[in-house]
Amino acid sequence: MPSPQMQAIIDALRDHIPQDGNFTLQQHRAMHDGMLARRAPGEDVRIEATTLGGVPAEWVWADGVPAGRVVVHCHGGGFRAGSPRGSRQFAGRLSRAAKARIAVLDYRLAPEHPFPAALDDVISGYRGLLDAGQAAATIAFGGESIGGGTLALVALPAVRDSGLPLPASAFALSPLTDLTLSSPAISDPAGRDPLTRDGRQLAATVRDYLPAGQDPAAPLVSPLYADWSGLPAVHIEVGSTERLIDDARRLIERARLAGVPATLEVTEDGVHAFAATAPDTPEARAAIERLGRHLSAHFPGGNGGPAGI
Repeated sequence: MPSPQMQAIIDALRDHIPQDGNFTLQQHRAMHDGMLARRAPGEDVRIEATTLGGVPAEWVWADGVPAGRVVVHCHGGGFRAGSPRGSRQFAGRLSRAAKARIAVLDYRLAPEHPFPAALDDVISGYRGLLDAGQAAATIAFGGESIGGGTLALVALPAVRDSGLPLPASAFALSPLTDLTLSSPAISDPAGRDPLTRDGRQLAATVRDYLPAGQDPAAPLVSPLYADWSGLPAVHIEVGSTERLIDDARRLIERARLAGVPATLEVTEDGVHAFAATAPDTPEARAAIERLGRHLSAHFPGGNGGPAGI
């Protein structure tokens, strides 16, 4: 059963999300920003505007965290909503847990900027870090929802195929990994996901993201169909009732078959991307601890363990 704090969030989502799961672009942006950006980061969290490879971004770090480790973070929002402002609280907590500084990219949004604009921004931001002297072994990729699945994870094979050195590891919260939307849970009529009632919102975001004629199963669109050989370790967190749970399971299976160290944690009744969207729950705190351990284990020196959240 979910914690009382998580149950309160589930009830609130059921009360405020339209029953048909259908949002206009304006409603989606307002809801996403309103849900996340209202949560202020901790008093010990520092924020600094920057650009990485020409891409606007924010540095977020907790007091006492050195500059040696970097997590390139891709916010969620269904390709068409979200900003670094909404990621500040999660990024601050992750900074403490991983003892790393978080670079939250303000990548271009659809439908104004369809594929491959957002992915290009992730690669440009990473290249900017490398050009500034940051070693690839001290960088990790991460993100929530489409930021984790369709950007952070798909950026791994894109980086490899470009000839750039690979980052140390990656993580994803509730990732969308198959833009054909063919995973069983997406269309399950018995689905209990309080955020995506029937999958139509996912279909709308994919339509906004992909230009006409673009194959949704292309490897640089859907990480599920990419070649995972030689890629770094990946960790995924997902809730048990999410419509994206099968996207997470299928990606982990594909990564393992390619020899990639890949771990999956399924949290009972966790809402979508709960480590970022439901931070004041024991489920989120536990997930961020796990993320901290994953990231720390693959940075130089490894096994440093999280500093707490």
